Order: sequence, then C-alpha cells, then structure tokens
Amino acid sequence: MEQQLFDTLHYFLRFQYPPTISEIHRYMHLLVSEFEVKREVERLQVVGAIRIEQERVFLTDRNYDGYFVRKQQSEELLRRARSYLTNLEYISSINLIGISGSMSMLNGTSLDDIDLFIITRSGSLWSTRFLVLLYKKLISLVDR
Repeated sequence: MEQQLFDTLHYFLRFQYPPTISEIHRYMHLLVSEFEVKREVERLQVVGAIRIEQERVFLTDRNYDGYFVRKQQSEELLRRARSYLTNLEYISSINLIGISGSMSMLNGTSLDDIDLFIITRSGSLWSTRFLVLLYKKLISLVDR
C-alpha cells in the first residue's frame, strides 16, 4: 500500500496540491478502506516521510508553493461568482451545474477562470447554451 500511496501523492504533486486522506483513498489504485489509508498515512508521518497540515497530506521533501494562498483565492473567487451562478437556476432547461478544473479542487488563483459543466434537459442543449452565453455576455457588459 505504501507505494500506491506515494504514487497518488506524486500525482497530486504535479498540481502542487496536497490531498486529504479521503482524496488519497478515492484516487489510490488499491481496494482498501479509508481507515487503512489513514493508518498508513499516520505511520508514514511518524517516520517523517510525509507531514499533515490542516488535514492535508504533504510529501516532506516536496514544495507546494502557495497552496493555502491558492485555496483562499479560489474560495473568494467562487464566493463572488456564486450570485452570478445561482441566477442560472432560472433557465429551466438546466438540470445541473458543476464546477471542474482547478476551482473544483480549490486550487486556482484569483486570475483563473471557473470551468463549468452544465447538464441540460434532453433536447435543449443548443437553446440552453444560447441562453447561458447570452447571460454571460450581459454580465460582462454590466460589470464594465
């Protein structure tokens, strides 16, 4: 399990993102319980291979420059965008709006955009796309 855990941590390191134990469990290519992952993380922390800070797991010898700053900036950007995004609920053909990319992991910066995926009612993709893009254009005109 140790090797799979380190492989998962190295994957997240590509994004300078320290995962939680739950995220390690979710993305680790091994069928074990989250409790077993937690126990292994705690063991590796004792031997100094990893460290835990604010429920995040860090490889001890690696750099996660600015993760907590990016997290704070992502939360602020999403907070400011919330009112714009909640207005999309008035488009009746939208079934779900999701956030993807770095913002979905709270790992973006204040300069990043917010990537959305939108699930629409059957047969309404193009009309919904038109309404969402029209709304986006109107927002950009008002916010100038």
